[in-house]
Amino acid sequence: KKDYSDAYNNCGTALKMFGESQSAKKYFLDAIKYNNKNFQALLNLGSLYLEFNDLENAYKYLNDSIKINSKSIEAFNNLGITYKKDGKLNLSIESFQAALKLNPKYIPSLINIAKINSDLKQYDESYKYFEKSLQIEPENINALSSLIYLKSKLCDFDKLNMLKEKLFNICNLDDSKTMQPYYALLLFDNIKFQKKIANKWSKKYPKNSVFDLKNYENKKINIGYFSSDFKNHAVSSLLEDIFKNHNKEKFQLIGLNINIEKLEENSIKTYFDKFVECGSKTDHDIIDICNQLKIDIAIDLNGHTNNNRFQIFKNRCAPIQINYLGYAGTCGEEVFDYIIADKIVIPEKFLSDYYEKIIFMPDTFFPNSLSNKKINSNLKRLDFNLPEEKFVFCCFNNLVKFNENIFNNWSQILKSSRNSVLWLSASKNSAQIENILSEFKKRDISENRLFFSEKVSYSDYLQRFTLADLFLDTFPYGGHTTSIEALSSGLPVLTITGESFQNRVSASLLTGLNLKELITTNNDDYVNLAVELSQDQKKIKQLRQKIIDQKNKSNVFNSIIYTKKLENAYVKIYEKLITGQKFNNIYLD
Repeated sequence: KKDYSDAYNNCGTALKMFGESQSAKKYFLDAIKYNNKNFQALLNLGSLYLEFNDLENAYKYLNDSIKINSKSIEAFNNLGITYKKDGKLNLSIESFQAALKLNPKYIPSLINIAKINSDLKQYDESYKYFEKSLQIEPENINALSSLIYLKSKLCDFDKLNMLKEKLFNICNLDDSKTMQPYYALLLFDNIKFQKKIANKWSKKYPKNSVFDLKNYENKKINIGYFSSDFKNHAVSSLLEDIFKNHNKEKFQLIGLNINIEKLEENSIKTYFDKFVECGSKTDHDIIDICNQLKIDIAIDLNGHTNNNRFQIFKNRCAPIQINYLGYAGTCGEEVFDYIIADKIVIPEKFLSDYYEKIIFMPDTFFPNSLSNKKINSNLKRLDFNLPEEKFVFCCFNNLVKFNENIFNNWSQILKSSRNSVLWLSASKNSAQIENILSEFKKRDISENRLFFSEKVSYSDYLQRFTLADLFLDTFPYGGHTTSIEALSSGLPVLTITGESFQNRVSASLLTGLNLKELITTNNDDYVNLAVELSQDQKKIKQLRQKIIDQKNKSNVFNSIIYTKKLENAYVKIYEKLITGQKFNNIYLD
């Protein structure tokens, strides 16, 4: 019976279960061809297009399925996800609410609404939906990990350690459950656990590439940089000089913006030979574009972070794929060939904990475009209501990196150095400030020892570092961009290192600047050194001078040399490709 619609739909479902999404699509289309009222086939097709990031067709088929069956919870939920990907949050919430009207206990929609409310800073609503989800299913990993992230973002530590332990145990013991890998970096200094989580997460993405990748034999090496953060983001500000300094005689530079928001003409895109807006394109289209552009080396600046397009790398968009800068850890098996690092962020003893081969940069892996930034210290402490005569500790890291252990350390430091204050970056009258003050009060730290300031212009932000005496890094996720900005401004950074990439970046920068004396490996040494420095202004002055001297002597702020070293790495791995050699670790001089 060649026109049996249900059989085509069932065949498509089976193929999708085997990861054969492109073949599945053909069967779903045949099912609809023979019966355009086949609700299940329409739903399956709409969901598949959503997976491909083909939002136009996802809208079409999901809405068609709802017209036939207005009681489909899954269709409304997937439509809500489509609206969210398209940035239409109000319509997204309406769709999720429609699903919950049909089933108030439908967990995917409860969690989706909770996440949108968090993005909209409707935190009470977000809590409500997460907690309802966990009442229904106490070990739901999506709800549990997202609630922990929300509490971390708000510095709400009530029962947080208990929730983190529960999350760790579930993900560690149950191979079918995993959290978003970024959460594993944020919450735990356990490199083997992070590797396990990344691989389980990576396996969630189907592998169904139809392209035969090969050596293109281009006249220049075609380098494709992929990012959702080319606009007003730390990643683009760090890499601006690297893009500018690339040797255009040897390399063709291609930028691929995977954010739905297009870049303006007078932006970072001018440093590229070609620039492609890919935000609204399907995964299949992007891979096709990469083949047409004959990209030799694809560099993902997102990894497992917001707005990533991990699927295109899982299905291969270039002969060589590199994980760089955006995600501080391994991304999962058989996805990226290399990760760019150095011997501090990835010590030799941890090489086996990365799926990727390592490109070891010689000074620090961490790029920056700060060498030409003029930092004029015309700001005064009075501008931020800071006391002139006090020793000012500061930390301008993202508040989501704060935790109880860090607050315990900071409280001990403030108690032992009585002529000091702590300066943090947080929005006025925010829930975060209220929770931070409450946590310090529990530790007998007076409110008058704490100072907060809101966002300022970037030039003022860099100047602001000059008003502090010592930057206190966080753990297990340390400062990255904030650390290089503090050091660029002449401010010493005190850090704690563990075994994971994400808490060794400050140590990498300090080592490159010959400031190893500011690297500690445990809480006691961190606290003791902070207290010792707060009582020795002469030592602080020496450290500041050493930073200024090392900025000129070392290569940490030399983006021209950094770019040349990076290009040397690209040439070496390209030569391995064209000569058929096995990829291995690259050590640069």
